[in-house]
Amino acid sequence: MTNDPLVSVIMPAYNAAPFIAAAIDSVLAQTYTQFELIVVDDGSTDETAHIVHSYGRRVRYIFQQNARQAAARNCGLRQASGELCAFIDADDIWLPEKLEKQVAFFKQHPEVGLVYCSMQMIDRGGNSLKECQANLRGEALSQILLGKLAGVGGSTSIVPRRVVEEIGGFDTSLPPCEDTDLFWRIASLYPIDYLDEVLVLYRLHSQNDHYHLENMTRAWKLLYRKALGNRRVQQLGWRFRCQCYGRLYYMLAGDHGHAKQWVSACRYALCGVLCWPPTLSKVVRQIARRVARA
Repeated sequence: MTNDPLVSVIMPAYNAAPFIAAAIDSVLAQTYTQFELIVVDDGSTDETAHIVHSYGRRVRYIFQQNARQAAARNCGLRQASGELCAFIDADDIWLPEKLEKQVAFFKQHPEVGLVYCSMQMIDRGGNSLKECQANLRGEALSQILLGKLAGVGGSTSIVPRRVVEEIGGFDTSLPPCEDTDLFWRIASLYPIDYLDEVLVLYRLHSQNDHYHLENMTRAWKLLYRKALGNRRVQQLGWRFRCQCYGRLYYMLAGDHGHAKQWVSACRYALCGVLCWPPTLSKVVRQIARRVARA
């Protein structure tokens, strides 16, 4: 790796006018200055283009017909010149030393395939919610698929471009789970690591893809079908496969329960227990918490 590697910062944007200026400002305010910022407008119909153009030559603007976030990121990757690639969603915010600290870590640990960091969740107005601490390093493939990975999101990670190219970029069939899909594929080939420091503000609001239950359910099922068909994952054995399905159905039960779709929540909970009986204790704890809050 060169002494001061260029970082290609890729920002997909779709009707992001309410938040994108704050996201761009946070990138331009980085203490590490060897970067290019590429905004890929995924067919916006609001003022996104006008806002981005107001930054002039400091931001490279690319427009594409709407094809979802994974396709927009892949478009940015094809235009990237950097040795490292970092991603930021158009509604998130980086703290000023994010790139500087992650690049320094990569220079010390060039064998790593991905570096991420902790993040602070904020609401639409920027008020602090809970903190999500990064927690996994090293050989993390099994832990990612068992849902033990915290802190990793598109806006927290930085990856060598050669690694992203090696695994084929983002899977456009999996929004909004393409981040997790990218991470397990990287972890199947390389160790990962993290900085135990909040360097990203992750904004939660009703326009987040993660609020679209039907899309999320479909994508998670496809992701696990794909992952469990991977040769490296299959080497982890049938018990691990059962654990993964237990985790998948437990997660879907929680998502559907949160949406008050109780029939499907109960069905997924039962599937989780049948696939991996220890899931029963988690289901009972979740029910108890919901009863206590009622």
